[in-house]
Amino acid sequence: MVNRRANCKCAVCGKPIYRRPSMLVRLANPPCCSHTCSNRLRGTDHLHTPEAIAKRAAKMRGSNNPAWKGGRYIEPGKGYVMIRRPDHHRARQNGYVLEHILIAEEKLGRPLQDGEEVHHKNGDPADNRSENLEVYPSHMAHWGKHHLPLRLKAPPCECGRPSMARGMCSRCYAYWRRTGKHRPLVKRDLRRDPAE
Repeated sequence: MVNRRANCKCAVCGKPIYRRPSMLVRLANPPCCSHTCSNRLRGTDHLHTPEAIAKRAAKMRGSNNPAWKGGRYIEPGKGYVMIRRPDHHRARQNGYVLEHILIAEEKLGRPLQDGEEVHHKNGDPADNRSENLEVYPSHMAHWGKHHLPLRLKAPPCECGRPSMARGMCSRCYAYWRRTGKHRPLVKRDLRRDPAE
């Protein structure tokens, strides 16, 4: 980057600054070194204090905001119902909590503990009736409800090993890909316990 020598001074603090000559011709106000000095020059510095910013933000929060939709919306792409509860311990950064968590906590009479997950029995994420919700103690317990282990889903391969693709174990499938026929059984396969 080219080193530029200061060619003017800030109109408020007097700090030497550089501005392109073409910009100096077009400026409506004298040049300033920062937004703070510019606000001070225009007399609007009282609008940019942290207190004033917080006060304006509070006026636009919740039901005062023109885009307010009642504190309830359905999460796009997932279908879960979200409720505005910024003081809740499981609230997201935007202040919303999943409705099924609130209903499960009300049903249990206590807050959900870390790791506990709520399951919708009928699979509809928007159906948050208390009789449709079930609380699981951990993610793995909940996951097991949705995804049965592969061995329980698919029957075992002819050789006794658990099947992975096309009803064959990985060893038989690789042989089938090379030769076009199922791998011949050997004595070791016949001795194998199918529960392994």
